Parts: sequence; C-alpha cells; structure tokens
Amino acid sequence: MVVRLDGEEFDVEGGITPLLAARHGAIAEAAGAHAIHVSAMGRPDSGGSFSEGPLPWRPDQYAALSDAVKGVVSIPVIAVGRIDAAAGDALIAAGRADFVSMGRQLLADPDTVSHLETGHPELVRPS
Repeated sequence: MVVRLDGEEFDVEGGITPLLAARHGAIAEAAGAHAIHVSAMGRPDSGGSFSEGPLPWRPDQYAALSDAVKGVVSIPVIAVGRIDAAAGDALIAAGRADFVSMGRQLLADPDTVSHLETGHPELVRPS
C-alpha cells in the first residue's frame, strides 16, 4: 500500500506542516504502508497558494517536504514537485528520496523515459 500525504498545506491556518507530515508518515508506516508519496496542497480559493500546492512552478518545489518524511521512516519515500531527471537522480543519490514521481513531465513529453533510457536527455521536452 502506498500512502499519499500532503507535506504542507500552504496558506491554511492550522494546516499540515512538514513536522506534522513527518508524524503522519510515521503513523502510516506503523499501520503497514509500503511507501509514502509526499505532495502538497494550497487553498483552492487563493491563486497564490494554489501555485504553491498542488501546482508546483519552481524546480524541486516539494523536495524539502519529502525530506521531512524521509527523516522519520524506513520505508521508501516518493518525491514530487517539478523534479527533472537530473534533480531526481541527485535526490535519490543523496538519500533524500527513494523514488521520484513525474506527472506533468510525462504529460509534456510521454517519451521522457525512452529518451533517458537511450541516453538522450537533450531530447526531453521540459514540463
């Protein structure tokens, strides 16, 4: 079972914080989760917080959120948030994540994986 958690609720008074997300991650692991997918959320009625979460616009926007969860669990953590292949490799190599999820990237270029597997990262259309 993979559990998807918000690492932060942007612009929500009393909302989820990275510290609370880490606690939720530990609870999910204790309940039998096999992996944790860390995302984010913002108030849907606020343009500013909507672009903070769930619509990342900065590269590696939620990497620090997955860091908070990764620090307290022993199961795999999946990082998200406009992470390209090179940044994903770096996050995994540094032990900050075990997997990287690419949603919008695969919409922008469904052949991303093929380009990377064949050694042609220059052909990847950015998201």
